[in-house]
Amino acid sequence: LEEVQNVVNVSFGSMANEVEAFAKTAIWSFGMSELTAKQTASTFMAMANGMGLAMKDGKNMSLQLTALAGDMASFYNVR
Repeated sequence: LEEVQNVVNVSFGSMANEVEAFAKTAIWSFGMSELTAKQTASTFMAMANGMGLAMKDGKNMSLQLTALAGDMASFYNVR
């Protein structure tokens, strides 16, 4: 858990608090645990950083893709 939190803090920087808020509601919104939401969003953010996206755009994309991944998993009953 500490390792994942460190990745969130490094990947999202000053916007990590937005990821925290997103992850806390992920279980109700997308059927995704807080840990999984943070891991998934951090993976997408790492890709966004690698593609050279602006931080805010990368954060928005990461959270949207994480939400979509949760929706897809729920739709296909995959956990």
